[in-house]
Amino acid sequence: MFCVMEGLPEGVVGIEAVGTISGDDYDTTLVPAVEEAAAEHDKVALLLMFGPEFQGYSAGAALDDVRFGFSNFTSFRRIAIVSDNEWLRNGAAAMTYFMPGKSKGFSVGDLAAARAWIAEDD
Repeated sequence: MFCVMEGLPEGVVGIEAVGTISGDDYDTTLVPAVEEAAAEHDKVALLLMFGPEFQGYSAGAALDDVRFGFSNFTSFRRIAIVSDNEWLRNGAAAMTYFMPGKSKGFSVGDLAAARAWIAEDD
């Protein structure tokens, strides 16, 4: 499931992935949180945390992840991916070449740095 992170500045959406992510998690948590922030701000910053409790995606959720990325492609000014999985962090760095905003990967131990970076103005 996706859990909304508290204590972030306006215009910053923080989501923690816990357990196995399903397609319903996009519809009930991630998409509404991003849409709400986008309605109030020109661009949204997104902090996604994949900590030790993250177990993976269901088959349907993988497709929803791709759909979410394409449908919100220009909505983000920054995306921070927090994970100890190197492929997730490297994916964040690679997104910089494909999206208009900035993206960066952080390890779980660097969550405070990720929170500071995601809140910066561009």
